[in-house]
Amino acid sequence: MVQDHVQKIVNAERKSIKIIKNIFDKKFNKLQNKPRLEQANLGLLFNESKFLLNDNLDLILECEKVKDILFYSINSLNILDINKKIQNGNNVNVEQLSLKDLNEDEVKLLQKYDLIVSFLSLHYSNDVIGSLIQYKNFLNHEGSFLAILFGGETLMELKSCFIEADENLYGKVYPRIIPMIQPKIVSSLLQRSKYSNPIITMEKVKIYYDSLKSMLRDLKSLGQRNFLKDKSNHLDCKNYFKQVENLYFKKYSEKDKIFATFEFIIIFSARN
Repeated sequence: MVQDHVQKIVNAERKSIKIIKNIFDKKFNKLQNKPRLEQANLGLLFNESKFLLNDNLDLILECEKVKDILFYSINSLNILDINKKIQNGNNVNVEQLSLKDLNEDEVKLLQKYDLIVSFLSLHYSNDVIGSLIQYKNFLNHEGSFLAILFGGETLMELKSCFIEADENLYGKVYPRIIPMIQPKIVSSLLQRSKYSNPIITMEKVKIYYDSLKSMLRDLKSLGQRNFLKDKSNHLDCKNYFKQVENLYFKKYSEKDKIFATFEFIIIFSARN
């Protein structure tokens, strides 16, 4: 039964990607995807991803001379509030950009950097190799690139429940969650982008939520929404999300809480 649902997830994702490029509607995301960063609920997923970001940034800043940093995320996160080493650093210049400032499909910058950080955004690129190459072009000769993005097993439980609810209520499956990058192809993407000696690590975390609503709110707060061009615009029936939640508690819950798997891919590479 689990294998059947996994296969349905894969098939649904394949149907949602008719061509390699231009599967994401960045204009929709720029207009509609407005994370509420002031909310306290920026906690659960943000805390896990912030820990990974800090851990890697601290290591880079200890080992390398970094003066100019570019920090990019889907929404307007403030890296100075995230990392104390950068916050307290002397003569460190930080430029912070989000989707409203820069589309990763077309990286156009005014200078070169010692360190470029792409945080929870590269999996939304319509052309990952193109984005990687463009970032590389804006690194100084001895500059470094750090990216944290979601991998293929992210939100597998939610995908499974969406698929089952869609089949029960509509008799067909709608693309509701973006297809994530599979870890096994990341090294190939970096090789084709001509990065030097990339280091790729994976980290899986399980986050617990009291309700489906709190999970979806947590995703939205970090800008992680569905803006596939081929997403359905139909109106769901009134009890759709209630059925999804019932399925979720039945299949993926522990101690009266539902859980979600997040697979983080961490990429670090020098320019040369």
